Amino acid sequence: MKRGGCLLAGLFPVIILLLLVVVFHQHRHFHQVGDMVFTFWRTSSGYTYIMPYRYMGLIPPRDNYMKTVNTAGIFIVIGEGSMLYIFPLITYVIGGDRIEVNLSSFEYRYYPFVRGIDNVRAFFDTMYEYMNSGYPFIRAYFPGLRAPEISHGVMSANYREREKP
Repeated sequence: MKRGGCLLAGLFPVIILLLLVVVFHQHRHFHQVGDMVFTFWRTSSGYTYIMPYRYMGLIPPRDNYMKTVNTAGIFIVIGEGSMLYIFPLITYVIGGDRIEVNLSSFEYRYYPFVRGIDNVRAFFDTMYEYMNSGYPFIRAYFPGLRAPEISHGVMSANYREREKP
């Protein structure tokens, strides 16, 4: 009888560790774009953290992250020298038009969404220019409780400037 108790006592930490690993990886997604690996970590606090590197920490990072609400989206273009061009994607949800950017070890340019017809047009024109620049990109949507929808690739340079009347 004593042996069975020791066996169960020895398995308990292993089972707990396995459960932690499963829970830990259910909310993290890793995607490689070119030479860069992105970590998407949806937290129970209502935010998704995006890191342009593989992040395995147990608590949210203190530096080198982007943060948005769990129902938003993000579009990132990786330019020359790993320069990041960052755009919010889902601008109609509360908080979805803003991304907290804290990237001290990376070069980046953040394009916030600004309301107003001229600003909206300029925002999307800029985003489409980068999207069709031939640089690799990653686009992610965080639709509520479902798994994030993440796509990446390189689009051909087929963006044409609209003819002005």
